Amino acid sequence: MAWSPLFRGFASGIKSVPEPRVRAKPAHMVGHLPRAARRDPVGNGRTEDTALKCSFSGVTGLAPERLEQTGVHVVGCPECGAMRTVQSHTKAVTFPSHQRRLTPPPSGEVRWLKHGTEWELNAKGM
Repeated sequence: MAWSPLFRGFASGIKSVPEPRVRAKPAHMVGHLPRAARRDPVGNGRTEDTALKCSFSGVTGLAPERLEQTGVHVVGCPECGAMRTVQSHTKAVTFPSHQRRLTPPPSGEVRWLKHGTEWELNAKGM
């Protein structure tokens, strides 16, 4: 085998290990400590804010027969204007719990709206 510089250190029994190069930190990194890793919170980290909940939910007072006669099952919340499709499986129509609507409701859709104490069909779109 031919003599090469790689085997020179091994032949004499002395192992030469190159010294690691130390790079100087850039000026903007001097004294800079890396940020510690953060963990996501465990458990009930996301709680529903009750301030965003609308106070209207539950039995509406709208007769299920009126929904079936008109074929319109969309009801507007009298408090915030949120629209939900309701089902009349029982003898009462219930409006589900929902987040408060923060934008104005669309004006062209046919839906049930409460005017005073009575529920009326908003027929602007018809």
